[in-house]
Amino acid sequence: MDFEDLQSMTANVASQLRKKGVTTVSKLAMLNLDALKGIMRGVSEKKIREIQVEAWKATGGWFNLGTVLEEERKNQLVFSTGAEASTTCWEEESEQGR
Repeated sequence: MDFEDLQSMTANVASQLRKKGVTTVSKLAMLNLDALKGIMRGVSEKKIREIQVEAWKATGGWFNLGTVLEEERKNQLVFSTGAEASTTCWEEESEQGR
């Protein structure tokens, strides 16, 4: 499924997501509201929530998000810098989709 298959999705928002490395509806569904706000600058919170709910429904996360999250997180790569301050900064940046 492509972003454009979601009714609430616009070409501009799809482009913003792809530029930030969010390339699938599944990845979109995994992001929390704050991360999406950071990526979708200039998009209303109401519109972001509409897109988010559609992504959840499209991926089955609407009812079993916990199991989807668990499976997706098993596949995440985790990098440590060896320095706690740098690692904390890196984690904050990646949570915000930067």
